Amino acid sequence: MKFILLYLSLFSLCFCDYKQLKKHSSVKVIPGTKVYLDLNSFEIGDLISIEIEMNLFFGGNKNFYDFQIGQVPASTYYDSDSWNSLQTVRNGNASCSNSEKCTFKWEEIKKEGNKYIYITTPTPFSDFYTFWGEKIKIKNLGGELSAGAIIGIVFGVIAFIAILVIIIVCCCCCGQNKQCCLCCSCCNCCCCKKRYYGTTIQASIPVQQPVYPQPVPVVPVTPVAPVTPATPYYPTPAPVYPATGPIYPQYNQSQPYTSARVIHN
Repeated sequence: MKFILLYLSLFSLCFCDYKQLKKHSSVKVIPGTKVYLDLNSFEIGDLISIEIEMNLFFGGNKNFYDFQIGQVPASTYYDSDSWNSLQTVRNGNASCSNSEKCTFKWEEIKKEGNKYIYITTPTPFSDFYTFWGEKIKIKNLGGELSAGAIIGIVFGVIAFIAILVIIIVCCCCCGQNKQCCLCCSCCNCCCCKKRYYGTTIQASIPVQQPVYPQPVPVVPVTPVAPVTPATPYYPTPAPVYPATGPIYPQYNQSQPYTSARVIHN
């Protein structure tokens, strides 16, 4: 049990006072904390910008700040020899706001063989700084981009703009052309397909609503009395009388008239 307590106490003394500062990030620490920055993501010759921000409303020198910083070739972030050999520097690159928050800027250039940057920020004035619970903010602004990174970013931006222009042109063309599939076959524009397949086909194939038969109204039937069949009517034929007058023979008009053809009664 005593061995475990001793191990935990040694662990707290060795590791709890260390704080990692990552690239393009920041940390807030109490004064005297050992802050380290891993340099594996930086190339030789890169400019490494660091800002140290603190509140000097209750006192302290606003023109400069003395702290410890240095690049070390140590293989770990807790190398005691490297921490003990850090040099104290005076930073006069300060800028303060109306609320008395001051920022001290510092720059380092990555050197060959160094793996870490060690930083120790002492109390800016008396111990009353920690009494008020104030912390020091350390920020890493990254470094300058290499030529290859800049070229890659430029080509990426150009490619993005070209793709965006193609999509806009295709969508505008499809908005004026009913044959949207012909326009979109070259760029596979999703909004063009939506217009063509969604609007045109939907308009050509309307959805029919179901038609239900209407109920036939029931009309009451009035009973009708039976009808007696009528007696058939036969008309009386007219009497036929014999002809009493003389009957004259028919003659042919083409024959000449002669007195010999006259017949006397």
